[in-house]
Order: sequence, then structure tokens, then C-alpha cells
Amino acid sequence: MNSLGNKLRRLRQQRRWTQRELGDRASISTPHISSMERGLRNPSLVYAERLANAFKVPLEYFCTEHKSMSLEDLLPVAHSFSPTLHKLMLNESFAPYSSTVENLKCLDEEGRQVVDALISALAKKDNNKVTELDL
Repeated sequence: MNSLGNKLRRLRQQRRWTQRELGDRASISTPHISSMERGLRNPSLVYAERLANAFKVPLEYFCTEHKSMSLEDLLPVAHSFSPTLHKLMLNESFAPYSSTVENLKCLDEEGRQVVDALISALAKKDNNKVTELDL
């Protein structure tokens, strides 16, 4: 499986979509989605744009390697989370968690609310660890 195929499969699975659901959202046939995920086909520019729109990621996401995220990558995403998570994402001590934030970028609004609620619950449970991050 190629890098693009890995990205497509990872994004789709993170959203718990079937290949058919992704195909419906992007107006691409299920066999074509399967072929792209297995690295047998690459999407045309039109299909890449449809996939980016379906996943709500920039088109460049499919063209670049995402090993870690810079502050510039975080800024457009951070504002859509709770103030506590926003501060955490922009904190210098956050670097080890950048791959997690890449996954957060892929969530829909409901998923973001779930993550916010979970983090808030964990912060209340163990307030000492949250304050250690100098939020």
C-alpha cells in the first residue's frame, strides 16, 4: 500500500466510514476507493479534491508527508476546540502530541465534542497533571 492509500484508509477508518460511505460522500465508486487504498490507482485531481472535501482536509494533505505538525498547521485547527485544548495545542510542551492533533484534525464536530468532553473529564480527575503543562 502506498502513502496515499495509507492516508485514505487511515482517514476513513478514523471516521468509522466504510469504503461505500466514503464513495458516497466523495462521489467515487467503491471499487475505485478500494483500488486507491491498496495503491493500485492514484486519484485524478478531481477525485483528490472530492476526497479532500469529504474528509474536510486541505488538498495538500494527500501530497505531503505528515510526520509532525508545526504551529502553522495547528492554528487553523486549534480554534475549533475548547479553550483548554486550544491552549494545550499551542503550548510549546505539546510537541510530543502533534501526531495526536493530526488525528484530531480529521474529526467531525461530534468527534471534537467527544474529545473535548473526555479531556475535560480527565483534567478534572487529575488536575495536577494538567497544571504541570503551564496552561
